[in-house]
Amino acid sequence: MPRIVDHDERRKQVVGIARNVLLKHGLEKFTIRRIAEAANLSTAIISHYFRDKRELMLFIFLNTLEITQRRFTQAVESGLSTTACLQTLLPTDAESRDNWKVWIAFWNMTLTDTEFRQQQVTKTQDTLQRIRGLLERDSRSRPMTDEEKDIEERRIFAVIVGIAIQAIHDPDNWPVERQGRVLESEFG
Repeated sequence: MPRIVDHDERRKQVVGIARNVLLKHGLEKFTIRRIAEAANLSTAIISHYFRDKRELMLFIFLNTLEITQRRFTQAVESGLSTTACLQTLLPTDAESRDNWKVWIAFWNMTLTDTEFRQQQVTKTQDTLQRIRGLLERDSRSRPMTDEEKDIEERRIFAVIVGIAIQAIHDPDNWPVERQGRVLESEFG
């Protein structure tokens, strides 16, 4: 009797393994063959789930963005402080550090591939809207115009990206505590 394979689960498994290969070896050594070896599968099976390497890369990129958005949304819905919600976007634990490493690895793709760029822009807009929601939640004490909210949400996003990039590239000088202090100095 043939084994029944849950195709959605197998696809998620391949994405997870491919993500780990990317994190361990970098984009330059990110190959279907290396992923198949790590997954203990044939390249034909990998190709069954993904047309090509680019499609697999896009799935990793989108999965990474979804993980971060889910963490941020959960923090907001839990009623955490604005600073605590924003900290979920920083590389403060293994999962979020890996997420940033994946994004950084794919940033060149967002410059050269229309679909990657479109997804990056869309997900950034989603994040900006979530930040705006935090500003609106907190603006009861200080009302802001829509233009002020637009500028503030973009400033907050830029600060988060700046802190995160520094923390990924220079982790010894940007430990979690420093990231939190810098964020707090900006928004606390």
